[in-house]
Amino acid sequence: MKKSSIKQLVYALLAAVVAFAVSFWISYKSAENDSADSDLIIVKKQSVLEIVAQLKSMLPMEFGTGIIWTDVTCENDVVIYDYIYSDLYASDVDQDTIDWVIANDKQEIINKQVAVYDSNKDTKDWIDSLIENRYKVQYRYCDCEYEYIYSFTIYPSDWEDALEWR
Repeated sequence: MKKSSIKQLVYALLAAVVAFAVSFWISYKSAENDSADSDLIIVKKQSVLEIVAQLKSMLPMEFGTGIIWTDVTCENDVVIYDYIYSDLYASDVDQDTIDWVIANDKQEIINKQVAVYDSNKDTKDWIDSLIENRYKVQYRYCDCEYEYIYSFTIYPSDWEDALEWR
């Protein structure tokens, strides 16, 4: 595999964390507009959908690393972030590298968010909403021709476990 392919996949770590941080900032803005009279669970479910809609309006977003955040959707109980590698072909990537990136990317996102859980209201509200409403967050990556490379999912139980061990 080309050295640049590994470098691009590793940049996915940074891109995913940045995307997650942006969603928290927007969640704060959305929460400001929520009515205090509303049922808490319904508001949080609506907030997830509102956040997705707000994020979608800002896309595509290029991170300057060859990774472009192209879409965010919500299907049932899954928030899906879609990315493309602008300079990478799926055929250039071997399975060992993909496995490594998946494990590290997922853990990096969880670790970064749990680290600021108590100090960042936006992060806390977003993670709490995902847990309470049993939303999963899926990250999907494609190559420059929109051919699927890999994906991973963060489950509510992943957040719960990480928060328990902090």
